[in-house]
Amino acid sequence: TDVSERLLKYAVAVGYDESDGGIFSRIYPDGEVDRNKYWWPQAEAMRAFLAVGDRPDMARRYRQTLDLVDSEMLDRANGGWFTGARRTCEAGRCGNEQPEPYHLVGMDLAALKVARSP
Repeated sequence: TDVSERLLKYAVAVGYDESDGGIFSRIYPDGEVDRNKYWWPQAEAMRAFLAVGDRPDMARRYRQTLDLVDSEMLDRANGGWFTGARRTCEAGRCGNEQPEPYHLVGMDLAALKVARSP
């Protein structure tokens, strides 16, 4: 719909990190952007990029965000995800707990639907 397209366009223009990939944590009403990167916004951003269909601009952002998650958020030693990207966690903004699976399962389901579509 027009509304969802406008929302996605705004979120990408203001909240997406075009140089390193990934979506920033928050955009406040005054326009300030919290540039931390946490696990659930990445999962939901990837889900949104998959949902828009065959669009090269969103496919590029999906791959770039996937690369960010792969290099900075996957806990290879223990399995699962860290709660934030390396810079966010180094700044002391991440806990030691594993993220709950709600957003991750939604992202995985979206990816499976795309993989299974003709």
